Amino acid sequence: MSCWRVSKSQDAAALLASGTLRSSLRPWKGFTATFDIPYKREDVFTELLKKHDPLGLTAPNVKLTVLTQDSLSSKVVRSPVALQIERHINAGSAGQVSVGCVRKAEFSKPFEGFTVSRLVDVQPLQSVRWEQLQTRTLFNLVGEEIEGERVAPAATVHIETIATGARIYLIYDFHHVQTRSSFCCFLAPLIPRFLRWYLERNAANTWSAEMERRGYTSVTLLESGTDAKALRSAEQKRRDQQEEARIKGKALAAKKVVHATAVY
Repeated sequence: MSCWRVSKSQDAAALLASGTLRSSLRPWKGFTATFDIPYKREDVFTELLKKHDPLGLTAPNVKLTVLTQDSLSSKVVRSPVALQIERHINAGSAGQVSVGCVRKAEFSKPFEGFTVSRLVDVQPLQSVRWEQLQTRTLFNLVGEEIEGERVAPAATVHIETIATGARIYLIYDFHHVQTRSSFCCFLAPLIPRFLRWYLERNAANTWSAEMERRGYTSVTLLESGTDAKALRSAEQKRRDQQEEARIKGKALAAKKVVHATAVY
């Protein structure tokens, strides 16, 4: 896969115009990491859209630069419903990103390099989706090649309300991993499994610490909202059904024993 070269003289428009990556609705390889944090879904979603300090990308070895905030769909004719949704998405503070935003993330050692991504979809209070436009790091996600064109790898953050706060799904769509160093080539097939293990092991603590640092208070069961109450009700119903089945099973077993005793 050929990489785009990014220089300081290139502006965001040139970056978008010079690429051949495109979107695809096809499901392909990748992985999903899942974890829970004790914070409200709406608060987590707000922090995900921060322009300069987004949740999950705050680290000493990561530098973020917003290359453009313009909506790529501004020239597309949209329905009134679509316009209403877009206005709702973009109605936040000036410190939030919106659909069409192009962002560059630069990483220091050990994963020295950069990625350039575009925000392609925002579902209010549910999910955000970024497509990778360029990448040059130690390990690079590569999309599938279809009809001579490379499909853009993508990362989606999906959030659900649960009884203890929010459940986060980090969904990575890509075909394979390509290494920049020939020494690490043999590790490439193992990277997706390692990334999933690492995220599910560490992301909950990292994200929770970030939410606390930003001034949010962790929720209790009673503060989790209607969705959480419904979830608890369903869970209690499931447990009651299991207990009822267990009692019926014991009664049936006892009945069989009494019947066998009477026969013999």
